[in-house]
Order: sequence, then C-alpha cells, then structure tokens
Amino acid sequence: MKRHLLWILTGLLLFMVISIGVWRHLLTHPSTDDAYVNAYVITLAPRVSGQVLHVYVTPHQYVTKGTLLFELDPAPYLAAYQQAEANLINTGYAIAADDQVVAAAHAALVQRQAELLQTQRETKRTLSLESKGFVSHSEADVAKRTLTVSEANVASAQDNLAEAIQKRGSFAGKNPRLSAAAAALETARLNLQYTHVYAPANGFIENDHLWIGTALTAYQTALSLVDNHIWWIDANYKETDVGRIKPGQLAKITLDMYPGVTFQGKVISISRGSGDSFSLLPPENASGNWVKITQRFPVRIELTPIPAYPFRIGASGNVSIDTTRIPTH
Repeated sequence: MKRHLLWILTGLLLFMVISIGVWRHLLTHPSTDDAYVNAYVITLAPRVSGQVLHVYVTPHQYVTKGTLLFELDPAPYLAAYQQAEANLINTGYAIAADDQVVAAAHAALVQRQAELLQTQRETKRTLSLESKGFVSHSEADVAKRTLTVSEANVASAQDNLAEAIQKRGSFAGKNPRLSAAAAALETARLNLQYTHVYAPANGFIENDHLWIGTALTAYQTALSLVDNHIWWIDANYKETDVGRIKPGQLAKITLDMYPGVTFQGKVISISRGSGDSFSLLPPENASGNWVKITQRFPVRIELTPIPAYPFRIGASGNVSIDTTRIPTH
C-alpha cells in the first residue's frame, strides 16, 4: 500500500515538474501557427505601349538579373528614333545656315559703322568749311542728310544682326532648338530601349499570362517576379506575447509543406499596428455590443534558407521565438 502511494506521489511530482517546465518553456518561447512565408514580389511592366513580339520565359522559371524576359515590336519606335536623328541633323544644318546669316549681318554692321565714321569726319569738315565761308549752305545741308542716312543704316544693320541672332539662338550646346532636338532623340532612344524588358533581380517568374501578339499599354502589368534574395515569415502573435519579443531574437520555424524540417530565423521587426489597423475597414469598437478580442501583431522573421527545401510565398507554418536571449546591437 505504501509502495503504491509512493508511486502515485512520485507520478504527481513528476507531472508537476513537467507541467512547470512546459509552462516556463511556453512563457519564454511564445509560438504561433498563424504564420505565412513571404518575399518581395516585383511587378514587371513595359514603359512603352506595343504588341508583344517575343516571350523568352515560361511560368515559374528561375531567371537571373539582366535576363531578357520579353520584347515588344520595336518597329514604330525605331522609325521614331530615325526621324528624331534626322531632325537633329537638320536642326544642326539650319543653325549652321543661321550662323552664316549672323556672320553676314555682323559684317554688314561693321561696314555701316565704318561708313558712319567716315561720314562723320566728312560732315565735320564740311560744316567747319561752311562756317568760314568756303562751302555753301546747300553743300552743308547735303552733308547733314548724308550723316543722317549713315546713322539710319547703322541702326538698321544693328536690328538685322539682333534679328538674326534671335532666330539662330544662343551659341554652343545651349542653343534651344539644338537642345530640344537632342532631347527628342534621347527620348526616342529610350523608348526604343524600353521595348526590351529585363529581369531587375534574381527570382522566379509568376503570374505569367503573356504571349506573342498580346497588346500592352505602358505600365500595364505583364509579369511578376518573386525576388529570391530575401525570404521571411510574417508571424501574427497575440498581444499578450508581443511584449517579450525583441528584434534580433532567434526563432525556429516549421512549414506544413516540409514536415519534420526545422528552419532557423531571426526577428527583424514588429509591426506598430495590429493586423486589423491597416485594413480597408478597420473595426469600430465604440458600439454597445463591443466584445474584447485579443489582437494579433505581425512579427517579421527573416528565414535562413535550406537549398533542398525552397520557400514559396503563402506557405503556412509554425513559429517559436526564443525570448530568453537578449539581442546585442
């Protein structure tokens, strides 16, 4: 009887020890099964409109940064580029012709200024002779009229030069017509370049419904690329657990798609709002029928990949965070 009682007491003690150990573990290692794998998804779209000419990838294909994904028909953009190139050349010729006009107008002004200088000297001498009685008044009047005409010729030449300069524009690369033509050529070159769409990062092609002949408008989504560089799991923890979780703490993760495999992770950040706070219609708790519900806060945990077990966006899992270790910064 005593032995039987001893066994019962030993069992109860063992149960209590185990229960306390489990309780302490759960307290220091909060866990949740409300967790889903995530990664950056890059939306790929052409920067110009056009019809798909070639598609070089297939759904779920792995591609590296710089891989050509698809190509739009470049014909209209090639024609626009050639037209812009010809326009730049013609603008250069026109400016060169205007330079000649400016040079001619400047030369004419120099000539008129020289004529004015000579006329001024002659008029001064004639008026001096007239005052001494050596030249008649009519000759003096002719000299004055000649001076007036010469001055008018200089003013006209100055106006012609100003008009020629204004038509030609400023010198060197600052000429507005030349700058506009060069900008139009660069725009045409970029548009032609944009008919080829490349992978911006390493990753997997998804949401691929693209095929030859598809008409796309500029910035219309064509493909999605799952960036394979960084993977994480968004674990939604109860608010009663969040207070013990800190960035830098280590975590263990299991995924439903890989039973028996444990992944390592590290807490990166904790959301400043609960999951419902950023929804389109956040909950309204001011009504008389309000019932308190424990809120959950997203905790982002960076995953350490295992090559044999690739991650997939949306995969569900279980997360346990070791809160006994204080992260060092």
